[in-house]
Amino acid sequence: MQNATLQVTFEAASDKQNYYLRCRFDCSSQTLNQLIAEGRAAFVTHAECTNTVFRTRFGSAVPEQTHVIAGDRLNGAVEMNFFICATDSNANYRIAGAHADYGDAIFAVGKGDILAVADGRRFDAGKNTESLRRISSIMQIQESPEDGDVPMRLAVEQHKLGIVLSKHDFAEYKLFKLQPQLLPMLTSTIVLPALVEALHTVRGGGETDGNALRWQQNLRTRLETLNAGPDDDVFVIAQQILDLPLRRSLLLAKEVAVNS
Repeated sequence: MQNATLQVTFEAASDKQNYYLRCRFDCSSQTLNQLIAEGRAAFVTHAECTNTVFRTRFGSAVPEQTHVIAGDRLNGAVEMNFFICATDSNANYRIAGAHADYGDAIFAVGKGDILAVADGRRFDAGKNTESLRRISSIMQIQESPEDGDVPMRLAVEQHKLGIVLSKHDFAEYKLFKLQPQLLPMLTSTIVLPALVEALHTVRGGGETDGNALRWQQNLRTRLETLNAGPDDDVFVIAQQILDLPLRRSLLLAKEVAVNS
């Protein structure tokens, strides 16, 4: 394709829980832009971290995108690649502006075939000290062994604080956590109340540091780091530890609204 380009502006940011991958695609091919508008092609972002053997892809018709990946999924160099891919089969693919040598030739394109490639990027997710501060290092969401519509509860007897969901809620959680724009909302509705309760437990005393579980030791360290006094509001402290989850939820909601 002559005189046509696919360029991507990329930025990676992080907080104590997630990495936020912001991409802006700019394609100068009228043919490809038309296919995307028709839903027959999409902008695709591919992320891969060899250290954690994590790999994922995001597809969207929206040129400006923000993708969220949990912080504990990445460590070290992360390779980013950007494409335009077909989303369905096309037996008569022909692109305007193709080299004259192709003449009037047409091609058969299959679903998932790459139609354009942009320059790749790389960023470093290897800040181990930051990774240790992520709340996922002391919490895990689990499925309840009980049947029925049981309430969410905490499992406090293990080194990682367990957030136990009913079988139905856990299945829904696994589905929704794959949607990047929903992660901050899930943090606000699941992790925040669990963290508030856990902070109340730690403040109430219990095991000494020598016998404390890992999540108890971790939260006591966080309280010391924040210089939190015994009269400080635990609800406010929990939001500080989670980097203001409501604000992040609203920012992502705003991005989705603007780009939809």
